Amino acid sequence: MFRLIRGCATLIGFAVLALAGWTIYQALHKPAPAGPTPVPSATSAAIAANFDRRVASAEVTIRQDAAAGRHEPMSFTITDAEMTARVNKAIADGQVQVPVSDVLVKSVPGQINIQGQANASVVTAPFTMVAVPQVSAGKAQLRVISTSFGPVSVPPALSSQLSAAVGSDNLLGDLPFTVTSFRAEQGQVVLEGTT
Repeated sequence: MFRLIRGCATLIGFAVLALAGWTIYQALHKPAPAGPTPVPSATSAAIAANFDRRVASAEVTIRQDAAAGRHEPMSFTITDAEMTARVNKAIADGQVQVPVSDVLVKSVPGQINIQGQANASVVTAPFTMVAVPQVSAGKAQLRVISTSFGPVSVPPALSSQLSAAVGSDNLLGDLPFTVTSFRAEQGQVVLEGTT
């Protein structure tokens, strides 16, 4: 029975991790779809909408610079409030099918802490995930260093597999942007690079 619970927790952890990577990818790759969508609060909706506008503007600038052959330095900051609002909006809109709710993102120097509720069938459990932003060959990546569901920790071997899956991702997709720095600071994540 314990093995089954641990296996389910691992799958939920992978889904949450995929959501975090997808959110950063969406943040710098595609504007959010237009149209009214339900969100947890008006403030959260305003934060997510403003964030989506900033992302769309940054993407236009990056693509224009690339098309013109310009290599301009650029910095993009994502606050914890923006990441939290965007993740929860994606879940509420059904853009990402993960069994989680009440996600809260908190950045501290060197890492991103993600908390929320994992909802599996009739069981709801708090989850915590810690990820470290990193740069590899000019690409932004997240490396998960720990995942837990309440009192149940994910075994190191499985945590290593999750880390490897995320570590191989390029969070910015095909955006023509060479990342030189991707770091977590107090209350925000900062991406820097060249178009």
